[in-house]
Amino acid sequence: MDVSSYCSNCGAANSRLASRCFACGEPLPVAFDEHDELLSVGQMVKQRYRIVDLAGKGGFGAVYKAEDSEFDDRLVAVKEMNPRHLSTQERAEAVEAFRQEAHLLAKLVHPNLPRIYDYFSENGRSYLVMDFMEGELLEQYIAEQQGSALRPRDVLEIGLSLCNVLGYLHSRQPPIIFRDLKPANIIRTADGQLYLIDFGIARHFKPGQARDTTALGSPGYAAPEQYGKAQTTPRSDIYSLGVLLHTLLSGNDPTLTPFHFPALRLQGHPALARLEGLIMQMLEIDANRRPASIAVVKQELQSIDDLLMQPQAMQPQPIPVLQPAPLPGPGYSPAAIYPQTLRSFYPGTTIYQWGRMGVGDINSVAWSPDGSRIAGACGNGSVQVWDATNGRALVNYPVLTNVALSVSWSPDSTRLACGGYDRTVYVLDAGTGANPFHYVNYIGQTGSVNALAWSPDGTHIASGGSDKTVQIWRDGNGSHPFIYMEHIGKIVALAWSPDGTRIASGSLDKTVRVWHAGHQHQHAGGNKDFVYHGHERFLNTVFSVAWSPDGLYIASAGKDGGVHVWNADTGERIYTYLGHKSWIYAVVWSPDSKYLASAGIDKKIVVWEATTGHELIRYQGHTYAVIALAWSPDGRRIVSSGMDGSVLVWYAKH
Repeated sequence: MDVSSYCSNCGAANSRLASRCFACGEPLPVAFDEHDELLSVGQMVKQRYRIVDLAGKGGFGAVYKAEDSEFDDRLVAVKEMNPRHLSTQERAEAVEAFRQEAHLLAKLVHPNLPRIYDYFSENGRSYLVMDFMEGELLEQYIAEQQGSALRPRDVLEIGLSLCNVLGYLHSRQPPIIFRDLKPANIIRTADGQLYLIDFGIARHFKPGQARDTTALGSPGYAAPEQYGKAQTTPRSDIYSLGVLLHTLLSGNDPTLTPFHFPALRLQGHPALARLEGLIMQMLEIDANRRPASIAVVKQELQSIDDLLMQPQAMQPQPIPVLQPAPLPGPGYSPAAIYPQTLRSFYPGTTIYQWGRMGVGDINSVAWSPDGSRIAGACGNGSVQVWDATNGRALVNYPVLTNVALSVSWSPDSTRLACGGYDRTVYVLDAGTGANPFHYVNYIGQTGSVNALAWSPDGTHIASGGSDKTVQIWRDGNGSHPFIYMEHIGKIVALAWSPDGTRIASGSLDKTVRVWHAGHQHQHAGGNKDFVYHGHERFLNTVFSVAWSPDGLYIASAGKDGGVHVWNADTGERIYTYLGHKSWIYAVVWSPDSKYLASAGIDKKIVVWEATTGHELIRYQGHTYAVIALAWSPDGRRIVSSGMDGSVLVWYAKH
């Protein structure tokens, strides 16, 4: 059963434990109370259905596994809706939605839909009786992959199955639009059979209607038009299916960056480029540019599946290297791209940029400690390196087999560590910039490698991943890993203290943990100092963590839209910067520890005084969300990368 609670103001799906909507801040109705009376095992409902077990609870009720005493004790699922905590209006709306789900499903017969057997009310609660499906939510199945992508053939099988059921719904008269296609609403049985569940917000298409009466959907999976801008159509379900397919092939969580999807760069067969093209078309913001119908999508998926059955000789393709291109910015002059004129730059002046050149999004950027080079982790699995003084492309490392997520320089600027979806950390010799070779590979993570940090003395590397662990291992041979396992969510950010004794790790579990980097011995629990809970009160994920170079402070940022600056020894919050309008993906300290730069989904980068929040620069050179930042060692320049596929170098201070 889906445990989401939908906001009546904006339609966003929220945790059943949330009291306010994470998207708009409006109060949420009180959902299912942990102390509400549950049906007990053996209890009869309607003098017919015998409760066997509790299958799940959340939202406004529960789902039970039961036996139908009138039909040889066949197993059924009894879905219960308890509206007692709702206001009169909310109760009426909830009952109507429950009734709508019952009446919609009662008219539908399809192998990928549960059959409805009964609908009734008893003791102030409404019940829906349907097929009991032994399996797990697709959401759980994805979680078990620990951030890794599924095989394209498996994804195609899932896509074709969902095309079948969506095609059936869209062919009804009038068409039925599901509007909430996501992994939490799909059950997968042990033999791979899929069932679409939870028709609570499905609706009939109404020709001529300008927009939906109510905006409903799950952020990340819902099409843009589901937010009250236009009427949902069958193409809205096509968008959601595109999100799902992209998620399965990339391991990305679309709820973190709604409407923005990195290039997949699928390898292994020419037909996979065709699959990516189809998915990106399904994800078009403009509904009119998506495939015309789910039948068109199914036909293309089937053709691609047929091609994958035909082995073809693969020729190695060169991976393009980004080329610099001057970009006018605030205070631009013809001399702006020449390094000898750096002293004439004004803060916020764009020096040079690299545009999208077929390598996908640049998910991470790093400035070499000697100040000479910039490295970027690319969506096609490569690592690009540029000359920091003139923007010239130096070298391309085509090392990862899937998306590269993180890159980090060694303190002596001679090596690069990079990691991503293929669960491996690659350490590369970058000393000369020519004829690079693998120095060592580390394969200790069992999920995607999301974050990397090199110890200040250059002897160890810390890697954090979707397996919820931080692993510290010796550079050179990857030996003697110390594994920190205190987080309960994916690790997405790491920062080493300047003295090399501690690590700050940020996670999707909404915490930042500060702990001793005891890399001499492996220990399951680690030796943590404290946990910063400042983001938890907002029920928000942490995306970025940075330790000030003077060792005194830690800055962290995430979904709550604020940058938290706090004492690195005590966890006491010093200041929270609230100058951004939405999620913050990146925060970085200036080398002198006086300033912070932060950026996120609002496309702007702000440079501000760390302890007062006084803003110095607002840089707006990107056209989409900014996902990574790095400050030059001399403190004069910043490099930023965005979901628009660009990397920009600009002047931060005189």
